[in-house]
Amino acid sequence: MPTNVTVSITIDDLMTALRGFLLSATGVSEVIQAFGNDVPMPKGECIILSDIGTKGLSTDITEYDGPASAAKHSRSTQWRCQIDIYGERAHDLATIIATLWRSTYGCDDLAQRLPGFQPLYSSEPRQMNFISGEANYEPRYTLDLISNFRPIVTVPQSFATRFDLQLVEVDSTYPPDKD
Repeated sequence: MPTNVTVSITIDDLMTALRGFLLSATGVSEVIQAFGNDVPMPKGECIILSDIGTKGLSTDITEYDGPASAAKHSRSTQWRCQIDIYGERAHDLATIIATLWRSTYGCDDLAQRLPGFQPLYSSEPRQMNFISGEANYEPRYTLDLISNFRPIVTVPQSFATRFDLQLVEVDSTYPPDKD
């Protein structure tokens, strides 16, 4: 991506806001993003965040900023993140998260962390126990949190600030062909 094209809300911004919400709502100290290569899973109680993807919910809205020589394109976007909760309290924590995500608590908390970032809904918590490296069944609950945000993509835009108009006689300036 060219360096002069920017986006106002990145995946890191979304993950940071969501992590803050989960830390305050659950008290779990280990809330991490998934897919770290060669990184062992935390021991004990933890929450792992997995970005599932985005989906555009509207068509593009364009605003022009002449003094900045920029065009700003935005659209309402849905973001889906899978939450995996591990530990003895996994069921209870999944219930807390699903309930608060759909409440005014969730709306207010996320709005403070990242303006314009709002929860939409969540899936129901699902029990998805897994077998550890020691061949033990470990408690795990998972749910999807679906939210809405409006990223703004800013691109350079040329504008005409003035132009000179001159009238010319077309036939004498550009005579017709004699064929």
